[in-house]
Amino acid sequence: MATDDAVGEEDDEPRRPLNPWAASQMGFGRLIPPNLDLIKNPALQQLLGNASMQAYFPDVLAGVRRESLFPNVSEILAANRQTLLEQMQPNTGALLQSVLTDSAIRSWQEQPRTAARKQWTARKFLTANSLEVSSVQQFTRALAKMSPRHSEHELVWRGQGNADWPVRSTLSRAVALRNDTDVATEDELVEAEADILASAQKWGLNPAELASAPLHALAELQHVGAPTRLLDVTLDPEIAAWFAVENDELDHDGLLIAWGQHPRVRNGVLKLQSTNEVLALAGGHLPWLDWDDEDRRDASWGTGERTHVWFPTTPNKRMLVQRGGFMIESGPMLLEPIRQTINSELTNSTEEHHDWRRSELERATSVIGLPSPIGRKTKPTDPALVPIFTILIKAGAKADIREHLRTHGLEARAMYPDLSGLVTDVQRNYPTS
Repeated sequence: MATDDAVGEEDDEPRRPLNPWAASQMGFGRLIPPNLDLIKNPALQQLLGNASMQAYFPDVLAGVRRESLFPNVSEILAANRQTLLEQMQPNTGALLQSVLTDSAIRSWQEQPRTAARKQWTARKFLTANSLEVSSVQQFTRALAKMSPRHSEHELVWRGQGNADWPVRSTLSRAVALRNDTDVATEDELVEAEADILASAQKWGLNPAELASAPLHALAELQHVGAPTRLLDVTLDPEIAAWFAVENDELDHDGLLIAWGQHPRVRNGVLKLQSTNEVLALAGGHLPWLDWDDEDRRDASWGTGERTHVWFPTTPNKRMLVQRGGFMIESGPMLLEPIRQTINSELTNSTEEHHDWRRSELERATSVIGLPSPIGRKTKPTDPALVPIFTILIKAGAKADIREHLRTHGLEARAMYPDLSGLVTDVQRNYPTS
């Protein structure tokens, strides 16, 4: 794999956030495939022929007819949507609404759902640009290579003992199992999460037993084994690596995964208001419980344009020593241009053809991003996607790397410095079955 610092063409523009959650300003037209002839859309045909629309935007509509493309007018309509709907004749407003609704937009953008192919696995996707290590020396060099190149993305790390595992929360797995589906949708996650919080409220526990703030309550529930949409992450790559090698499962390769919290755009890495700040503004409420698809898209919720990471303001002892936080999982919203960008960028970076279907990407990871080469500086993409970096730890190297990390103070009693950690260690040494 090449290790030069090749930088992509500076062909992206910085984007204005639609709300504090939004990773970019995406006019509707930016997400429309360039080869899609929207003039054939019946609602749009009627809209373009409407006298009121011709009076409002004669030059714009002439350009649409001339080019048979929608991006310019879509940006104008998106920016002035409410004003237009209020001022235009009722019938024109209804037509405009039919063009701009999420169901219409998504029907243009998303592929028809097709079955996932067996060979297009989570491991194949996540390790597309992975760096493989089979010794302590290679492992330490890999981490040294990561830090200076990608720190501006503010990486968060997660270690998996089995490189074949998909990235999915316990709640996502539980909901999919209950519904007998491959993956859980965002609506299903919201329904389950609301039900869990309602049950917690009815249980009658006092604040000393369970936090009253919903997200803190979910974090505490996860700590004792309840399924939630929270995924444990850390700011320390060695700590994440310890979780990837802690067990003596030498027949499985491990995987060290890093997500950038922010994507790269033309003028650098785009950093927005942190998830902690946004949640503070929400006053303890979980805003995503009330979102529709448009809100989710505007917040880059499941689109891969940002990674939503929460660090509790009052972490428990375990989280303090693990330098831990949580990625807040969301049901993937894989609009067609996002899928196309992932495939084209992977094809270019790996020099192998990639044609991932939406169902395959959803099955591989619920935290969308672009698997990127560790040895190269990230480049802007459109849509702008956060990078994912992975280090594949070969099974035979786990024991040596675990011993190396032990010399840095990383072992079970340090990582799990509480009663439940002791119980887990005793159960591991004295299994009952």
